[in-house]
Amino acid sequence: ADLSLNVLPIGLLARAAYTRISQASDADSFTAALTLSPPPLPALQLAAFYHHQSFEGLDRAISWRDETLLSAEARLDLAPWLYLSGRLDRQFSLDDSGLFSPITTWSAGLGTSWTLSMP
Repeated sequence: ADLSLNVLPIGLLARAAYTRISQASDADSFTAALTLSPPPLPALQLAAFYHHQSFEGLDRAISWRDETLLSAEARLDLAPWLYLSGRLDRQFSLDDSGLFSPITTWSAGLGTSWTLSMP
């Protein structure tokens, strides 16, 4: 199942996908992505990505368990080439025992970007 929603007046784009695998009881996956750029504040962008792998049943799609990946970012444009950014990530790392362990990190700072175009 895949569902998308785009609400232009408030700058919202949301997408969710659910995958059911009948061969294994705990192989379902759920993915959601959300972006928001409110028109009253065009310099602000918010984004989030969520993915949960290997769970049993749709009622367990939203949780903060072992197989959950999350990334969220807030960005505020200060100038056309300069922005302020804050980010939260939950990802996985393979430990010495051969198992994946969740790692949560965050960051904040300034960034820069330029657009180059060729005629």
